[in-house]
Amino acid sequence: MRADSRTAEEAEDAVPDDDKKQAAHRALVDRVLSGEGRASVEQRARAFSNDGLSPPLDALIGKVALRPTQVTEADFTTAKALGLSEDQLFELVFYRPDFYGARAKEFTHEAMRGPSSWSVGDRELMAAYVSKVNESAFCVGAHTATASQAYQDGPRVAAVLADLESAPVDEPLLATLRMLGKLTAEGKLSTADMPEVLAAGVSPEQVEDALAVCAAFNTTDRLAEAFGFEVLSPEAFAAGAKYLLKRGYR
Repeated sequence: MRADSRTAEEAEDAVPDDDKKQAAHRALVDRVLSGEGRASVEQRARAFSNDGLSPPLDALIGKVALRPTQVTEADFTTAKALGLSEDQLFELVFYRPDFYGARAKEFTHEAMRGPSSWSVGDRELMAAYVSKVNESAFCVGAHTATASQAYQDGPRVAAVLADLESAPVDEPLLATLRMLGKLTAEGKLSTADMPEVLAAGVSPEQVEDALAVCAAFNTTDRLAEAFGFEVLSPEAFAAGAKYLLKRGYR
C-alpha cells in the first residue's frame, strides 16, 4: 500500500506520543485563551501571563498560585466587587498556567496516581475523607464515587465516611485517616501524632504520600466551596469517577 493512501487513523498512530501531547497542549491553550467563555479574551490572556491584572484581581490570582491554602471566601468577595461573576472568576483562576495549568494538576496527579504503596482506592478514600472534614459536598461526592469504583466496595467507603472508628479498614489506613482528619480540622499535628501513625504499621513513605493527598484536597476543597460547585447526581458523579480512574488528574 502506498504511503499516501494510509488512513487518517494510521497516519495519526505514526505520530510520536510526545508530538501528540504537544499538539494537544497547544490546542487546549488555544481553546482556553480564545474559545467560548464568560471572561473576556483580554482578561484570560492577562490571567494566563499574570501580567496587567488590576487590583484586587491580581492579588487573588497570585494568592491562588502561590499560597492556595490561604485562599478564603473573602478573597473572592473582594474580587467580585469589580463586577465579575463567579463564573468569570472561576475561569480566570484556572487559566493560570502556574496553578491548575501545570503545577497543581501535576501535583494532584502524582499524589493520586503516582507510585505509592497506597492503592488508588486508598488515596481516593483519603481525598473523600479530607473533603468530608472540610464539608465540601461536591468533593465528597466526587471522591466517594471514585473510591467506591476503585475498591469495587461502596459500602466500605460509606462506612468510613459515616463513622471512621467503626469502619472495616486495616489499622494502618485507619491511623492515617485519623492523622489526615486531625491535620485538616486543626491545621497542625503534635509531636505525639506521628509515632502513633508509625506504630500502626505505616511507613514514613506512606505518611509522605498521604500528606500529599491531604495537601492537594485541602486546596481543591477550598476552591470548590469558594466557587460553589454544584453537587451532581449520583449518575454524574459515577461518570466522573470512571474518567478519573481512566485518565487521572492531568
